[in-house]
Amino acid sequence: MSSVCQYFGNNATRTIPSSNCIDNGVDNKKLEKNVDPQIKETECSSTKSISATELAAARAEIWVLSKNLTDAQISIENLESFLKCIIDKQSELLSELYALKRINSELQEESRMQHDYHSVERNSIKSELRNIKTLLSSRAALLEEARMKNGELQNAVQDANEKIYVINMKFLKLKSTRSRQCSERSGSIPSSEPSQ
Repeated sequence: MSSVCQYFGNNATRTIPSSNCIDNGVDNKKLEKNVDPQIKETECSSTKSISATELAAARAEIWVLSKNLTDAQISIENLESFLKCIIDKQSELLSELYALKRINSELQEESRMQHDYHSVERNSIKSELRNIKTLLSSRAALLEEARMKNGELQNAVQDANEKIYVINMKFLKLKSTRSRQCSERSGSIPSSEPSQ
């Protein structure tokens, strides 16, 4: 390769033969159909004076170019396969992303339903607690009223007992006075009989 480069560097002003006069692996029959015969003759006659070294150098250059073309084609094929792998991986990731989005939407819907259910249940519990508080307050008021009535009844019973006690005392006093009067009367009647 270095000798070929040196040769081309030293012979930069050389004439390069046309593709139809050099055997470079290209199908010359197809090229000859599209080339004018007069142009073909002038090109070949102008390049007949090229030496074998120049011909070999041209063939080497053509071989290097064809090798570079093959390497470039291989690189393109590798890049295409790599791009295909990237596209496949991207489609796989997109499918996973869509699946995760679907799962996320389902979980969000389930969370929303549970939140609504818990909100309804919380409101129901709050309503029950309010009803229980109202019932307790009403029962406490009734209990306080019953206690007040019970106190009034106890006071009334105590007053009645006191009145009964006073009446009994009066009755006993009256009874004792009557019995005393009766005994006095009965004592005065026998003493008056002998004098008669």
